[in-house]
Amino acid sequence: MIDTAPLHFTSEISAAHIATAVRFESRLRPRYFSLAHSGEPWFRLLRGSVPVLLTAPHATAAMRHGHWHGPDDGTGWLAYMLHRLAGASVLHTTRGSPSDPNYYDDNAFKAAVKHELAVRAPKIVLDVHGCHWSHPFDIDLGTMHGRSLLGQSEMLHRLRSALRAEGLSRLSDNRFPAARNATVTKWVADHGTPCVQLEVQSTWLHPQRDRNRAHRSARLLQGLSRYIKSFEP
Repeated sequence: MIDTAPLHFTSEISAAHIATAVRFESRLRPRYFSLAHSGEPWFRLLRGSVPVLLTAPHATAAMRHGHWHGPDDGTGWLAYMLHRLAGASVLHTTRGSPSDPNYYDDNAFKAAVKHELAVRAPKIVLDVHGCHWSHPFDIDLGTMHGRSLLGQSEMLHRLRSALRAEGLSRLSDNRFPAARNATVTKWVADHGTPCVQLEVQSTWLHPQRDRNRAHRSARLLQGLSRYIKSFEP
């Protein structure tokens, strides 16, 4: 039997919002492994009104050591919707990346991050990633074991509270600390801005799969949206 009962989402996220997220990702998906043509950008910047920058460097696949590193599918729609709903500025890949922004520093994506830090001076950067469903957490918060917060641990406490309020109770710390390689988190902290790497377990990122995952995505979206809005001028 087909379940036709209406979907009831959170107080701020509607079924229409989730439908928009699904459409966004469905348009992005065919370009996951497609390199941009000469002169065509492979990422885009969406400037918002709140002093928070979100990066999604693995919204599409990325080239690393001459081989594809698969996409963190679902992080593209999440970044886009947090721009639309919460006013965050966003940098996300739109094509297969010729140089992995979370593994190499010398690429256009990192240059764009540096420019935003200098020109817009965000109070915090959230670097969004996805991970396999088998990980025993909802989100892992990577802070280079606290170093990427630059002494502003209160920002992390507020983030944890916002997520827990929406039912994301299994929050881990630094299972993926973002301390190795040339991560976005390390890059941002080295340039003087607090940063947290969010590794979101995939069951929260695929609203198109079933009703339960659609509800999960709505709760994730609301928790992060409320956190971002707390930085409104």
